[in-house]
Amino acid sequence: MTNNKNVFGKYSNSSFTNSMCKLITQKTFSLLQYYTAQYKDFHKILNPYANPNILNNLSIKVFDDMSEEGLINGFDRLIDTILREHLFYYKIKAINLSKSTFGDFSEEAIGKAITQIIDTRISESFFSENNNIKNQTTYSSIANQYVYILYNEILYKEYNTHIYKIGWTTRTPQIRADEISQGTGVVGKWLVGHQWKVEDGYWLEQRIFQHFAQYRLPYSEQFNFKGQTLEQVAEQISRFIHNHGESPKQAAEIANIQKQHELNLAESIYKKQLRKIEEEKFYDTECNRVKEEISNKIQLLIEGEMKPILEKKEQINRWYYIVIGIIVIPWSIEDSEFWISGLIGGFFLTFISGFILSKIFENKTHEITIKEKYSKYQILPNDLEKLKKIKKEIFQK
Repeated sequence: MTNNKNVFGKYSNSSFTNSMCKLITQKTFSLLQYYTAQYKDFHKILNPYANPNILNNLSIKVFDDMSEEGLINGFDRLIDTILREHLFYYKIKAINLSKSTFGDFSEEAIGKAITQIIDTRISESFFSENNNIKNQTTYSSIANQYVYILYNEILYKEYNTHIYKIGWTTRTPQIRADEISQGTGVVGKWLVGHQWKVEDGYWLEQRIFQHFAQYRLPYSEQFNFKGQTLEQVAEQISRFIHNHGESPKQAAEIANIQKQHELNLAESIYKKQLRKIEEEKFYDTECNRVKEEISNKIQLLIEGEMKPILEKKEQINRWYYIVIGIIVIPWSIEDSEFWISGLIGGFFLTFISGFILSKIFENKTHEITIKEKYSKYQILPNDLEKLKKIKKEIFQK
């Protein structure tokens, strides 16, 4: 991957990891829903107590680095983690993913590769455990099929009991209600509470039984929806049919639509994360540029105010050397046996004495005052708006 640094920048480790966790979670849920709709036995390998947020708070380091090999290993860890959480029979051996799987490591290539890997591993997990599964029975070729809710007139109206029969028929729900009412030992009359004309009654009935299993009485078509009126139960079933379809074909179509929606959502989130990273990179770059301009300007201001003070100090120090030299050099020559050695000694003593006097009488009050004046700009905020205000204030001086 030749341009990963340009794409991910210094925020890749945290922001990119969070983005990948969301993307892989979305794609996994979409594919699990698709397989559940396609294969009636798929729920047998699903863990109903799985943690849907397994990738939200990982304690392990996902990406060792942002190299191609580091990214591939990180993707493998995330996919392996979420599938082991959701599938009871996830026994796929480690697959050596190649760089070619991810193409040019672009945004689109990574998304497609991850979808392919998850799909392959789910498929192998399911079919390796269910290689003897037969095609599910359907009744889509029968013209008139109904799913119905029946209620007992006496139990419902007089005893306020919310027990309903749910089933399917290829005749009419009314004929089915009359048949049940004529049975031996049946108290009261069974009436049609609601009916739906559907494409595959048996298939839909079985899914409704699964969905409302908590209300079902053992080994019967009767359900005890405690406290729920006929209208409320009918509304729940209508909503279930709308969300899951009335036949395997419709369920697959709905699952595909949902799958595409989830993939689009994941892609949107992924792109949003990348845009955020780019915006943060631009923001920090702009902040650093303004900080540098402010620092350079402050340095120029300090040098400008210090220049006359330093020039005056230099003049004073020069007079120290002149006065001391007038006194010390003649004395040193006169006191020395050789005039050349006296001259050298006089210059040396003049330099030492002048330096000591300049330090003794040095006044740094003005220099300290100037530096304190600009000390508030030593630590600049990481706020672009505040930095622009400081820059405007500084450049007006």
